[in-house]
Amino acid sequence: LMQGIISPKVPQALCRREWLDKTIPLVDTQEYRGLIDDMMNYRQKSLGMVATHLNPSFMNTGVSCKPFWQHRKPNPQFKTLWPKTLGLRWKIAPSAVKTELDRQGIDKVDFKFCLAWHAQEFATDGPLMKELTGRKSSKSSSSGADRKGMNRHGELEAISATVHFMLLEVLGLIADDCGMTVLGDVLKDSPMELQEPCLIALEMMKFGVLSGEPFSPADKPFPESVRYACQPLEPRKRSINLLCRVMSLVPMRLKSDQNWNAAADFDLAAFQSLVRMVKRTMRHLTESAVSSILLDDMSKVPLLPLSFMSPNSKPKDNALTSPAIVPTFPCSRACMGIVCQYFLAYKSDPIQFRQKLSERFECCIDPFEDLKIAFKFWGDLRRCVGLIAEPLGAQELASDMQAASELLQVQQQKLGAFPV
Repeated sequence: LMQGIISPKVPQALCRREWLDKTIPLVDTQEYRGLIDDMMNYRQKSLGMVATHLNPSFMNTGVSCKPFWQHRKPNPQFKTLWPKTLGLRWKIAPSAVKTELDRQGIDKVDFKFCLAWHAQEFATDGPLMKELTGRKSSKSSSSGADRKGMNRHGELEAISATVHFMLLEVLGLIADDCGMTVLGDVLKDSPMELQEPCLIALEMMKFGVLSGEPFSPADKPFPESVRYACQPLEPRKRSINLLCRVMSLVPMRLKSDQNWNAAADFDLAAFQSLVRMVKRTMRHLTESAVSSILLDDMSKVPLLPLSFMSPNSKPKDNALTSPAIVPTFPCSRACMGIVCQYFLAYKSDPIQFRQKLSERFECCIDPFEDLKIAFKFWGDLRRCVGLIAEPLGAQELASDMQAASELLQVQQQKLGAFPV
């Protein structure tokens, strides 16, 4: 905690026996409050990954979950979080990571690397699978469990791989018995640069908050001044909502000397409140996974660079990449969703679209190129949803994405803007 490896959230919850949700979202909706309840399982895993290395009393004591709206009630009823451990013992040797990096022909550990590795091991019943399922001794394995204090070369990559695998298990992209899952199978085929936004979209789909339907106010109606459209929505408006919400998951490159200075949107602000909740929860999971590894072997602490989990050092030439060695899940903004709204509503001269787009969003480095990346992301997410629609019961979302794609393609043809 003192070295900045983990935020105070999880240690504070374990010590005080309460998980406080003090942050009031920019737009308070029924969907946001429901999502907090949906995050309980992930929070229990966050607590468990740290508590399992502490005194047994931490694992056996409940933690009260106190959301912000309950504090205002005279007799609040708080739900209890119970720390949970992971089902698999992820300990990856540096030599195994190097071998797999060479096999895949890449030099960076990320979700795509780990999913491809797991799929290969599952298909061939390789050493990693045998190790995790207890069919191979760690003493005889050169590609399974790491041994403390030995072969420090490549251990940073091994730590990164272990964190990624732990997250994939918690999120259900790898089964508890180390088997393949439908979500993990579709995500492994997504482009490397789109893995994180695609993962967030699939998580939001899993919890039923990825759609084009309007949001519902929590305690009191939305202000009349925002003129927010309520049920029922016409199909075109629902498609526009879905397109803009999905594309808002893709970050935009902003000029270093400028902040976002274009219009805001109430619907996208409400959607981004949900996105921030999911990303905060995933960041807590990441921090707990890193802490679990280090508590098991404190000699690995000096291996971590100062910026190993920094979300703020992304190069300006690519907003989708990061030098961090573990997932950071940085809080995003609705910039791309607002640019998508402008694109869908544009009716002037198609030849002048790119120029007018740059003039309208002058704080962006190249909004047209970023928009094409967002189109690519939409296409990849549609592929994922199409593959999982039947086994996971997402036919309605797949149908909505089909209708939205038809609307998008008409405007793409008109303005000559297509995926990269």
